Order: sequence, then structure tokens, then C-alpha cells
Amino acid sequence: MNDELKQFEEERKKLNRVSIIVTVIAVLFLIVSFVLMLLYEIMLVFVAIIVLLFVVICFSASKKKFAGKIKSRIISTMVKEELGEDAIYDQNGGIPLNEILSTGMYQYPDKYNLEDYIKSSYNGVDYQMCDAILKEKHVTRDSKGNRRVEYIQYFNGKVIIIDFKKDIDVILKIVEGHPKGFNPGLLEKVETEVIDFNEKFKTYVNDKEKAFYYLTPVFIRKI
Repeated sequence: MNDELKQFEEERKKLNRVSIIVTVIAVLFLIVSFVLMLLYEIMLVFVAIIVLLFVVICFSASKKKFAGKIKSRIISTMVKEELGEDAIYDQNGGIPLNEILSTGMYQYPDKYNLEDYIKSSYNGVDYQMCDAILKEKHVTRDSKGNRRVEYIQYFNGKVIIIDFKKDIDVILKIVEGHPKGFNPGLLEKVETEVIDFNEKFKTYVNDKEKAFYYLTPVFIRKI
């Protein structure tokens, strides 16, 4: 494992050196191309720029491939070492989107990305988690009527699902800020005895008495 880490580190350093060289050459090349474009043959400079872009794209692909190799080899091994041999890691996997949206915390995204899926257990409690990015489509037009489409990120973080051994007969939602698409519905907003917690989080429940059975001072401190 240590030898493999050293090998990856050497490869990473090499990629960084090449990245700096490519960036410097690209900047110098673009400056020279701009000057030549003003003085000489425009088409020749245009072709040269296309070639440069091709080189940059190929280099970016190499960096992406290297990152994928790190995840599939190193991180996968580390996950099993830390969480046990039964732990599952999938760099391109994720919790199904419909399960994430079933919490009622976020609106349906126009574009999303799920990765770094992990499934394991802690003290006999099963859980699964992944990184998630949710984006909303925004369409704007400038003064000339040109249409511009961009995707605005409204969530970027970890999603964790815990399979508790006992049934929890209460709906308890604790949110920070104003999640895009969050709708408390018929849930009642309540406040705890901890002022700092109330200022940072909003708490919604369907049964106030049962909710405070779970929303203990120890739980609040951990949040």
C-alpha cells in the first residue's frame, strides 16, 4: 500500500509540473497568436489555436483519469481498512435520487450528480451515504434577445441514510437556512431550549411531545 501511495504521489507531482508548463505555454501562445492575427494570416492562427485547445483537452482528460484511478484503487482500499471488509465503495454510485427527494427537503433537480457511494455499518447500525450535487436550470435573455442557459447549484453535500433498528414513529425535520424546494407541509414549527440552536436551525415536527423524546440536549449538541 505504501509503495502504491508513493507511486501515485510521484505521478501526481509529474501531472502538476506538466500542468504548470501547459498553462504557461498556453498563455504565451495565445498572446503571440493574437499579435500574429493582427499582423499576418488569420486562418493559420485559428488552426494553431484549435491544436492548442486539443492538447489542453487531452491533458485535462489525463488528470481526470488519474483522479479516477486514485478513487478506484487507494480510496476503495482505505474505506475497507477503516470501515471493514464488508464495506462497499462505488466512486460513480449514489443513493437513488427518488430516495433523496422522498425526504421532502429539496425540489426535483434539472441536473444532478451522485458519487462516492459508501455502504457500511457502525455498532450494528447499517447506513449508506454519498456526495450529491443538485442544480436548477435558469434561462435568461440579454438585451438582444440571445438565450442563455445555466445550471445553478442549490445543494452540494453528503446525503446519509441510517437504518435504525427500532421504529421511529415521528417525523422530525431540522433544516439550516432555506433549502431549495423545502416545504414543511402540515408539520409544526417548534423551538428547543437552546437559543443558539434555534438561531441556526429551524425544527419541524408532526408530534411535538414525541419529537422532544428524540431531540434531547445531547442530540442537539452533536448537531
